[in-house]
Amino acid sequence: MPMNKREQEIVFAAMHGNTQCFEELYKLYYEKIYALALTMTKNSADAEDVLQTVFVSAWKNIDSLENPAAFSTWLQRITVNRCNSLLRRRRPYIS
Repeated sequence: MPMNKREQEIVFAAMHGNTQCFEELYKLYYEKIYALALTMTKNSADAEDVLQTVFVSAWKNIDSLENPAAFSTWLQRITVNRCNSLLRRRRPYIS
């Protein structure tokens, strides 16, 4: 779903250090990110951990986002990467 102009403005402000705008982004996206993490991890505690690390990572790295309209996709990609990393660590090692 394309991001509306208001959401792009919020992302742009967050990219420039506005913590209130980032908080608003969290409120807009946390349910979607949690649902994606839960689908991938199949565990609510893991999904909550992933949700937290995703938004911490997003805040720390939001200045690397080139296009505010790509925020949703960028956030989903971070989520998928975090889930894959978690699942790789949990996979039993067979030598």
